[in-house]
Amino acid sequence: MEYFEGSGGATIKLDVGTNKFSFSDSPKAGNGNAFPVVNSIPYSDSSLILNGIINLNIPAGYTAAQWNPRLEFYTLAYFASNTYASVEVSTDGGFTWQQNNLSDNCPAVLNGYQCDPNIWGAIDVRPASGYTWQQRSHDLRAYANQNIGLRFKLHTGSSTQDGWWITDVVIGNG
Repeated sequence: MEYFEGSGGATIKLDVGTNKFSFSDSPKAGNGNAFPVVNSIPYSDSSLILNGIINLNIPAGYTAAQWNPRLEFYTLAYFASNTYASVEVSTDGGFTWQQNNLSDNCPAVLNGYQCDPNIWGAIDVRPASGYTWQQRSHDLRAYANQNIGLRFKLHTGSSTQDGWWITDVVIGNG
């Protein structure tokens, strides 16, 4: 995707697919009790890395004080006790990954857990358990004026349950 905004305010949103992707290192063959759980390989982590780099330079028409890059997305999760998920940023082409300041400046409408870059294990946040898609929000100001890579990583122990679902990933000015 390429994008150019010459003047004025703008938001860019990239939608890929139809909210039907799952993120799991050992998915079941289908949905429901008829399909057995496939345990993950112990301690086998898997990642979804966004292809390419994200340029967080100050957009034209903004001052440094006005530019507050923020990552937002929606998620569902069903993890076993030894599993957790993380959002990570790389500033060196993917050689190292970090979470510096991602939970800063959490919007007032969200609680602190929804800004935590980690989703901790032994949880069941799915529609079948009475939940809807959970909005997550992460401050990217520590990475302003840099090119970054973005990774969603699933850290597994002995099993994952059904895994992690991610949709509507947006980076904007927040």
